[in-house]
Amino acid sequence: MSERDAKPHVEWDEPYASTSFRELFRYSKAETTRTYSLRAVSETEAELWVVIDGRRQGPRSRKLMTVKDPKDVAPLMESIQQELRVGGWTMR
Repeated sequence: MSERDAKPHVEWDEPYASTSFRELFRYSKAETTRTYSLRAVSETEAELWVVIDGRRQGPRSRKLMTVKDPKDVAPLMESIQQELRVGGWTMR
């Protein structure tokens, strides 16, 4: 990967305002919404981020992990969605 191809570093609380993120899914519970997004950082790596937006606090974001193999994305997303549903979250 060349210097030109590299994505700029993303700081805490930036994903919800960035166009380089692709929303995967969104879940709600009470007055809180969690939006999960993926950001490609190279041809083979992506970052998984969550933006949590609640009534008491404004949006805040956190990088959950870097996915190094695209084949890992689908099982990871299914696992996260299953945990959310078990926890009482509903898809929006």
